[in-house]
Amino acid sequence: MGMRKTNVFIFILFIALSLVFNKANALAPGEYISDCLPHGEGLKNSFRSEVRINDKRFEGTFLLFEGPQCKKQVLSVDYTAEMSFEEQTQRGALDKRVIKAYLLVLDEKWRHDLNLSQACGPNEILLNVPIEIQGSVDCGPFPVPKSGTVLYDFFERRNSSFSLGAYPLLWITEESKRPALTSRIEYKLKEVTHLRAKVPIKD
Repeated sequence: MGMRKTNVFIFILFIALSLVFNKANALAPGEYISDCLPHGEGLKNSFRSEVRINDKRFEGTFLLFEGPQCKKQVLSVDYTAEMSFEEQTQRGALDKRVIKAYLLVLDEKWRHDLNLSQACGPNEILLNVPIEIQGSVDCGPFPVPKSGTVLYDFFERRNSSFSLGAYPLLWITEESKRPALTSRIEYKLKEVTHLRAKVPIKD
């Protein structure tokens, strides 16, 4: 009788550990942040990226800084997407359907240059006022596809962090060009609060 109880306990423990293991392999919900990385022509500027995952919702923020070491933030691009991926694997294809994207300009010089070039259209850009940019080619640090567009990416999870193959620097709209590997940008689960400009994103 004692042996039977032991076997039942071992079986239940095995099932529980299997569920935990499978859940750990998924792209788990949470807030993640990358290190500060060089960016732009001559790598004279820098950027940091944040990702928030909640169920099937992907929220990404690209933070651009003037100069190295992510000290002076000049703008941010916030976007949301509906995502799909194979949940019981540590690596694989990740599809993201664009919902909304916003540009927020925080620096007067960058605001002036964008207004002068009219890269975001004829309407004047104001400091600290987000503008929708989905479907825009030249407004911001990279082109953002229009709402409903599927972006093809690749992910790999490592314990409490993960990496992507395309986002935030590449927005790939052709499935045949989906990355087969991840980039050097690693997203780590946030343990402390990082200050950044908040942009309310609505579907």
